[in-house]
Amino acid sequence: MSLLDQDFPSLTTMPPQLVAAKLRAVGENDTAEALEEAAAMSQPEVSQSFGIRELFGLAPKPWQHNGNAIGYLPPVPASSDSIPIISARRIEADATLKEAALKITLDRFYVAKYPGGGKHRILLHFATQIQVRGSVATEVLHFNTTCDVLDGETAAIQGYPIFIGLNVGNEGLILEYTTINVKNEQDQQILDILNSDVFRAGITLVSTFQPVLAPFSAIAVGLAKMLYNRYNNINVGPFKIGLDFSTIPLREHLAEGSYIVTQLPEDLQRTWNWSDWAYRIDSGLIIKKADSEQRIPYNYLIFSITRHQE
Repeated sequence: MSLLDQDFPSLTTMPPQLVAAKLRAVGENDTAEALEEAAAMSQPEVSQSFGIRELFGLAPKPWQHNGNAIGYLPPVPASSDSIPIISARRIEADATLKEAALKITLDRFYVAKYPGGGKHRILLHFATQIQVRGSVATEVLHFNTTCDVLDGETAAIQGYPIFIGLNVGNEGLILEYTTINVKNEQDQQILDILNSDVFRAGITLVSTFQPVLAPFSAIAVGLAKMLYNRYNNINVGPFKIGLDFSTIPLREHLAEGSYIVTQLPEDLQRTWNWSDWAYRIDSGLIIKKADSEQRIPYNYLIFSITRHQE
């Protein structure tokens, strides 16, 4: 079961009338008009159940894509200006990480295009599952952070802690996130609070008194849901990453290093090849190997996993 889907449904699951209203509120008038026209030509019972997915054939924008591909960068010093990217399904899982305490950081967030124009104020909402101390039960832990970024640029984010001392057990790690493009001016003032040191420090699971986590997590998810439900704030996501210790080639595997989550068209997932791309160290951009001037035309996020050192 997903940790986020029910709380933060994407535009593709909404009625077209609601999607059109949200898009018009942020200035995406062309997309809203095309959606309304598509809905008007559909059967009534159909037009009440489909969302923006039906527009994918009409020059979709990067924030409309539902698919994703997960690449991997090993934690080794690079001998050149760029690092080759490999699929997270092709790496060997590190079994020594079982029952280990891990640190997860947010290292890059690139916006090719998000809804609306100008500077985007974005809430990044993360969720993971943790083991409750002294029992076999698990609970979901939530954390928020925020950034400002323009289309075609990388946010000023590097090494932001998300979860510190996270024990992955013997099965692996589930990490989910969604991004909420906040256009409501009053809500943007709320995001200023999240820029304080208290909220940007991540969640330390090793030294934190366990009962404190539940209300902190509830505040995080409550704030994200409030922002999500404003008509002129748009959710882009959610995205789910499952990393395990298996050798099954259809799954992404868990090891120390950096993971690139790229928002792709669903039909492109079948032919996507990470070997065509490389990560440029100095700029933090993903570029085409055959053409160093060509950036990847999709939104992406990079998070890193390392062992936690107390």
